[in-house]
Amino acid sequence: MKIIERKKNTSSGFTLIEMLVAVLIFSLSLTALMNIASRGLRVAKNAERDVTADYLAIEALEITRNLRDNALLRGGGVNWTSIFSGGEGWQDDEGCLSDVTDTEKKSCNFSISTSGQPELRSCDSCAVFYNAVAHYYFQDEDEDKEPKLNIVDSGFTRKIFITKQNENEVVVDVDVEWEGGKISYSENLFLWQ
Repeated sequence: MKIIERKKNTSSGFTLIEMLVAVLIFSLSLTALMNIASRGLRVAKNAERDVTADYLAIEALEITRNLRDNALLRGGGVNWTSIFSGGEGWQDDEGCLSDVTDTEKKSCNFSISTSGQPELRSCDSCAVFYNAVAHYYFQDEDEDKEPKLNIVDSGFTRKIFITKQNENEVVVDVDVEWEGGKISYSENLFLWQ
């Protein structure tokens, strides 16, 4: 007689433990990828804030240079006081020109007038706002009034400090602050007449 041997079927598929291990490995891989993506978005948002702060500070330096240049081109007895202390281009009489010996520096910001010219004015909070429709940043001339439609607080503050060193030189310091950061620029301006 012939004896028939039966083989056991060894290839019956994955066991439950193998399946659980595979799902665990897949879950860990997916979690790591999500963590990397989240960190990348956070770094990109921080970089956007840094670049915006740089542009806000550079814009303030350019405005102060522009005010000096326009005053010099108009001529007629121009000095630092007439440019930065409540003279032409000012909305208030306080100004923001400080002397090198002043213990407390005056801060100011600027807005663009209806004629398109920059105007300096003193400020306390110096908040920077964002127009969500037109996509631009600005400092409002009245920080305490009701917010306008599509205008939001950008989270930035920009303060311009102008310190008179002597009759021909001022130092312009610009501080831009936001949650998690601060950037400062400084430039010396001269009366080049």
